[in-house]
Amino acid sequence: PPPSDPPWITMQAIEELARAAGVRVLFAIPPTTRPLAPFREAHERGQMSEFLSFPARENLDLFERHDEYFYDQGHLNSKGAALFSARLAEAVAERLR
Repeated sequence: PPPSDPPWITMQAIEELARAAGVRVLFAIPPTTRPLAPFREAHERGQMSEFLSFPARENLDLFERHDEYFYDQGHLNSKGAALFSARLAEAVAERLR
């Protein structure tokens, strides 16, 4: 998306407010088959300083058993959310070290 795209502007505004309050922001992109290039581009433009992503190729177990972990094409069910939450916690902990 171009720099003027509202979601990126909103994310940048949230981050700026948080930083002004002394809060570190780390955006998390949940497991997806969608391209991650827009997130990388937003990062390069300075609209997201830090983010974690969980692309399908690195989370094959979730996508190979899609019916078990997703309740529709793009949203995790409770079992998938529990698995992702554990992975997210590990990734955040690693980033904070």
